[in-house]
Amino acid sequence: KDEKEARQVVLDLFKKTNRPFNLQNVIDHSKGQLKKAMATKCVDHYEKKGDLSVKVNGKTKIWWINQEGLEVLSKEELKEIDVEIKELQEELAQVRSEVTQLTNEKAKLLKAPKTEDLPAQIAKERADLEKKKEKLESLQSGSVKLCTMDEKKEALKSMDRYLKEWRLRKRLTKEIIDKISESTEKKPAEIIDDLGIDTDEIVGVSIDQV
Repeated sequence: KDEKEARQVVLDLFKKTNRPFNLQNVIDHSKGQLKKAMATKCVDHYEKKGDLSVKVNGKTKIWWINQEGLEVLSKEELKEIDVEIKELQEELAQVRSEVTQLTNEKAKLLKAPKTEDLPAQIAKERADLEKKKEKLESLQSGSVKLCTMDEKKEALKSMDRYLKEWRLRKRLTKEIIDKISESTEKKPAEIIDDLGIDTDEIVGVSIDQV
């Protein structure tokens, strides 16, 4: 661009935005229309002419459009703008709500089985249902012997006894390993590995989940 066109670009930028810019801001907002040398000429021109006010901060200059002579909106115009802003904010809130709803619906659809997978899934569900029906019929017919209350109580009593023994042996084993660890300066894990002990953690069981 020649200097005349470049000046117009700079002046339009300051008037339309009505905000302060340093030189790099001017270059960036010109979107490639101005080089540094031309941008410098333009802002210096309008600074000398009085169209731009300037503040020097060290090596950096900041310019803004001279506020004198700018159009001032009336109270009525400001009210109209406020109303328009409020309406736009309400529209934005509604659009965001619709986007959220559509996003949730999309997530549900993505989790749903694909059409081509439905026959196999239906067949699986029917097979599971038949198994449950057969089990229910067996229970209702009396062909399956159920344990009595006394047998259930005895089984629970036995399990409680075994769990107590399990906890006791677990505690005693830990105490022995800790003593060996203190005397040999080996870590408990090393001793367990040396002795080939299968702990609850190694075999993946928990006494609290039994």
